[in-house]
Amino acid sequence: MSFSLSHAHAVELTVPACQSNGRLEVDIPFRELGFQGVPFRSNVLLQPTTETLVFLTEPPFLVLTLSEIEIAHLERVQYGLKNFDLVFVFQDFNRAPVHINTIPMNQLDTVKEWLEYVLYNSLFARLKR
Repeated sequence: MSFSLSHAHAVELTVPACQSNGRLEVDIPFRELGFQGVPFRSNVLLQPTTETLVFLTEPPFLVLTLSEIEIAHLERVQYGLKNFDLVFVFQDFNRAPVHINTIPMNQLDTVKEWLEYVLYNSLFARLKR
């Protein structure tokens, strides 16, 4: 049995057991919404889930919980440039912002649509409290 099949089988067994007792939620990344970027020193595929932005393939890992984000700022979005940057500022201003650099310009619309959707929903949920 290949690794991916055994992993998929383990997830199938784990998810119902964890959800029944409410101790663990499993969130699967949306690969089609993924985008390339440099959160640390190498270019990686960052993938959004319903509540996070993750890179979990190799260390250093990245897990950004979107409910903790105050604002996402796009930098270097100019005609003629090949890349842009994305900075996440946390609600807790004592935490250092997270920079994701060198995102290809051809992924700008995808990133903007995803950000508008998740951050609007997060802001709306905070306002309802």
